[in-house]
Amino acid sequence: MCDVAFRSGIDLSQQVLPGGDDYVYVPDAANAIERARSAVDCWTDPIERDNAQNMLASLSRDVDGGQRQLLLRVSLYQRSRPVVGTAVLDLLRAAV
Repeated sequence: MCDVAFRSGIDLSQQVLPGGDDYVYVPDAANAIERARSAVDCWTDPIERDNAQNMLASLSRDVDGGQRQLLLRVSLYQRSRPVVGTAVLDLLRAAV
């Protein structure tokens, strides 16, 4: 899947989703984002912290629009901000 977004309450738990290392499925997005935000708030590098907070804010907008689960493509996040993207995805994975 390339350049696909799930928004406005698509129940991903009822879908057949791609698997593999290039995807992160987050079943409870609101909780995972909140936990990731708490961790990111402790980061000491202000630029990385701001970039991570912006990524999480973007994901939060999907949740605020009714999307309860997220399917994130690792390669897209690593391409735009390799270090921060990987770190944020690791935090979201850990919250599962």
